[in-house]
Amino acid sequence: MIWVLVPILTPVLGITIGVLAIVWLEREISAGIQQRIGPEYAGPLGILQALADGTKLLSKRIFFHLEEILVYSVSDHP
Repeated sequence: MIWVLVPILTPVLGITIGVLAIVWLEREISAGIQQRIGPEYAGPLGILQALADGTKLLSKRIFFHLEEILVYSVSDHP
């Protein structure tokens, strides 16, 4: 059963790591251009900052959809 998930999870994990690397590089380059401190203070190499931003984005999307469902369920709709 686990061997069925390996071909699915391998690209997902690769894409996730790739996105984290690209976000980290973008932040480091932006910090260098703007001559400010980069995100390296949020965990090792700033990885925790990217994870925190992703978690915040996902939680906002989830709560936004829950709010839509709640508002629709209590409104007067035909």
